[in-house]
Amino acid sequence: MTEDETPREDRDSSRLKAQADSSRTDQEIAGAYYDDEISYEQLRSLVGDERAANFRVLKRQLDDDLTDELAEL
Repeated sequence: MTEDETPREDRDSSRLKAQADSSRTDQEIAGAYYDDEISYEQLRSLVGDERAANFRVLKRQLDDDLTDELAEL
């Protein structure tokens, strides 16, 4: 059976599964970066420049939020 013969639901399901797997992998990579287990350069090589930049911005925001919370104690 070729891709053209594969039912659309099966193709959609396969594509969604691949996206979910990719998302989980990105989350694991981001977690390693946030925990300082990998460098920014390693992050860039794994997820690309744009996603790495987004993760760096989020990490800074998380660090700032933590600093603010600790200051309030």
